[in-house]
Amino acid sequence: MAYPLHLPSLSVEGFRGISSLELVNLGRITLLAGKHGVGKTTILEAIKVFASRGDYRTLSELLRKREEFVTGRDEDGDTIYFPDLASLFHNYCPGDGNNSPSAGRMSQLTPSIDSVAPPPNLTQPPDHAT
Repeated sequence: MAYPLHLPSLSVEGFRGISSLELVNLGRITLLAGKHGVGKTTILEAIKVFASRGDYRTLSELLRKREEFVTGRDEDGDTIYFPDLASLFHNYCPGDGNNSPSAGRMSQLTPSIDSVAPPPNLTQPPDHAT
């Protein structure tokens, strides 16, 4: 059974492009409006992650929809794709040369990543169907 989620306020820190955001006095219906690329979808994704309590499947689905993957090799040398969990965190720079967040940020992420089930090995990115 699904339970309604009412947030009287919302505080987001270090999620995607949001370093810090606080929305107070939210009503039963809240309208998010703004120009393209200002973070409306990111706020909704933060709420989804909160409501799912960081469920690995929810995180993977968010990343699949945005086609955010990292690659690796299996024991046969074939390319495999994993959801790029680090890209969910603020100040992640995919072009930093090693496709990973800073060492300091990674040490903060490790407990969260270790506490979820390992990602499924994929031989190719999931289809783009939504």
